[in-house]
Amino acid sequence: MITEAPMTARVRYERDGFLLYPEPLIPGELVRHAIAGQDALRRGEYETGIPPQPSPWNPGDDLGKLRKIE
Repeated sequence: MITEAPMTARVRYERDGFLLYPEPLIPGELVRHAIAGQDALRRGEYETGIPPQPSPWNPGDDLGKLRKIE
């Protein structure tokens, strides 16, 4: 009996155009730290004490506005 080899994630992605992966690809702790860093940046708290490049959005602006920070 000939059986087909299990499909790799890449093959499934190339075939279907998407991939549902059963395990997190980025550790939850890293995501939580990134969110905390973004929140601090939006409050105007900078690790270096120097704000990022000028941006259309600045701390204190409407939180519903697109926030692209360079």
